[in-house]
Amino acid sequence: MAIAKKPDTTIAVSEPIDFTQLSVRRATRKEVTRVGEILQDGFHDSSFFACVDLHTTHIKAERYIFKRWSRIVNDYSYVVLYKGQVVGHFAITPANDRGLSFWKLMQYGLYQLPFRHGWTIMTRLFDLLEAESGMRQEIVEQLPPAEILDAFTITSEWRGRGIGTHILRDFILKDRPRMVLFAHKQSDADFYERMGFRTVTQRMVPTSYGREWQNTAMEYVAPAKTA
Repeated sequence: MAIAKKPDTTIAVSEPIDFTQLSVRRATRKEVTRVGEILQDGFHDSSFFACVDLHTTHIKAERYIFKRWSRIVNDYSYVVLYKGQVVGHFAITPANDRGLSFWKLMQYGLYQLPFRHGWTIMTRLFDLLEAESGMRQEIVEQLPPAEILDAFTITSEWRGRGIGTHILRDFILKDRPRMVLFAHKQSDADFYERMGFRTVTQRMVPTSYGREWQNTAMEYVAPAKTA
């Protein structure tokens, strides 16, 4: 299944980026489908979702799961805009958020997953999310309270042109003393390290069914202001 994209034909993707035209705003509930497409575009190939073969074996479930993810994070979601066009997304969850609970997953519609796509994907996804939640809880309890950066991605057609760097530096981290995130790709961890994050821990997290994914917990502490 091809990933749905909605490029804006009024803006040439190849044009030089005018960073003064970048902005962020809260995502609306009407945008959950579009945000789901952005999340699918950004994270379908991560080692985390590879644990349930989402992009290979369970392709039909992929869009459904990412749309549910967009609903779950909607209260904390922001969209990145370039000249009014949505080109990215991020979420900032409250300090020391411990991840998803079973009942929250049910509330946002994942109870329909086995009836639509089978019990195998359901049981493995819940096992995966339980492992992720336990790992997240373990890490955040070791750190001082800090907001958590989640689901930060720029759409593939706009990626690699400095937009993510600009948004992270001038919008997300600006005036924030601390921030925590969890990276599932080594390339993402390398990017955040260049932006001033430090690795708290990096390890392979196992599931109960023999799969594992790389998780890098990272922390940002703002430099001390000079007089």
